[in-house]
Formats: sequence, C-alpha cells, structure tokens
Amino acid sequence: MRIAIIAIVEENKPRAEAAKMAGLTEDAVRKAMRDNAAAREFYASEVKALLSFARAKAAHALIAELTGSNAAARVTAARAILEDNPQTPAGNNMPQVPGFAILISDARSAPMPLDITPLKALAPRLEADREG
Repeated sequence: MRIAIIAIVEENKPRAEAAKMAGLTEDAVRKAMRDNAAAREFYASEVKALLSFARAKAAHALIAELTGSNAAARVTAARAILEDNPQTPAGNNMPQVPGFAILISDARSAPMPLDITPLKALAPRLEADREG
C-alpha cells in the first residue's frame, strides 16, 4: 500500500496505475484508503511533506525572481517574501491600504431578514405565564 500511496503523491499517478505498480487492484487501494486509518495517516503525511517541498521550491523561485529583469515581478516577489501573515487577506484578496474601501456585493446573495415578531395569538398566553 505504501508503494501505491507514494506513486499517487510523489509521481502524480492515477490510482489504477499506482495500484498496478504496487501489485494491488485499484479496488484494494480504494478500500484501504477508505477503511485503513494507518494508510490514510501515511497518505496525509506524504501530502504534507510534498507541500513542504513545494513551499521551499516556491521560495527559491521567488528569490530567483528578485534578480529578474521585470521590475513589477521583482516588487511582487519581494512583497511575497516579506509578507509576515500566511493567512489570506480579508476582502476577497484585495490589498489592504489605509483609507476608504467600497465593497460591492451581490444583493441576491445576502441572506433575507427574518421576521421574529411574536404571533398575536401567543401574546396573551405569554403575558399570563409571566404574571404567575
């Protein structure tokens, strides 16, 4: 199973091809990933390692861009390197600058207000409950 997971994660093989490389059936790989906690944990650790390596490669690409001929790309790379906050910025990835910001949203996607006015039929009973 480890061979199949490594083929899927590191070599970007489809599940059928990875299963064949490991001497398993595609169904066996699918069931192992569904039912075997150890297989899922190994898969998650391999994906985490892959992303770690990808971040390092991306950092090297940014550093290389600092000496490139495109001034805008150099500035963008420098900003990305110097950015302290790894979280995505608020405001639909818009730059956060001092001053005013106007956010235009689609009114159809806004939740409709709910009427929470008590029913008139329940009002006398509620008052009677409060009094005693």
